[in-house]
Amino acid sequence: MNAALQSLYAEAAPKIPFKCSWGVSKVYNDVCMCSGRALVINYKSTFAVLGDLVDLVKSEGRLKNTIAEVSINVLNGKNKRGATRFVMPLYVTIFFPVIQQLVENNEHSGHYFFIVLNFRNKRFELLDSLRTRGYAKLEDCCNKIMAGIKTLWGIHYGDTNHDIENYELVDIGVAKQTNNHDCDFHMLLHAEFCDGHYVYTLKEKDISNIRKILTHKWLNHFENDADWENILNLN
Repeated sequence: MNAALQSLYAEAAPKIPFKCSWGVSKVYNDVCMCSGRALVINYKSTFAVLGDLVDLVKSEGRLKNTIAEVSINVLNGKNKRGATRFVMPLYVTIFFPVIQQLVENNEHSGHYFFIVLNFRNKRFELLDSLRTRGYAKLEDCCNKIMAGIKTLWGIHYGDTNHDIENYELVDIGVAKQTNNHDCDFHMLLHAEFCDGHYVYTLKEKDISNIRKILTHKWLNHFENDADWENILNLN
């Protein structure tokens, strides 16, 4: 690979601890025992019902748009003094979440990954927990998305200092999943921890606790005014 296109990410990084308290585990277990359309997350800009939350955080669960919006809202830290983490837009990078159907005519075969527009490194970056650029379908999908981004950028931001027309794609060596259902959690963690300096360490055994931690974090977010504790009979 050309030296100019090599990743600037460090090869190693401190492991992120994903430990759960008894209280966090209890909230998660109570959520997974429930179902229905009760409103359990109600932020100023988005909301989610119990069934959608359960569908994601249960074992082998799948991400829905409502929960993705909830996660982004929490990462952005809206209205929180001192918040500095923004998923979109960023001053240095913009994260484009992508869902690609891996099996034709199978709506349940969607796979989530990120294409990142990195202005500092003057390139696009691929964050995919399942594949590398050697996969033809992935390469084709990325090329189409980058072409669209470049076209729209030229139309709307052609007079800025950032000329992205010659930006190329670099595959960032993120942690890989060994199953077909954890890509959504990998994507959410990329959004939270990937900062262009290192690749965080994530193991498959961490996913169980990550499900619990995110469930508790989303429900307890300061913007949430839903009566979720009564709905889950925690009071």
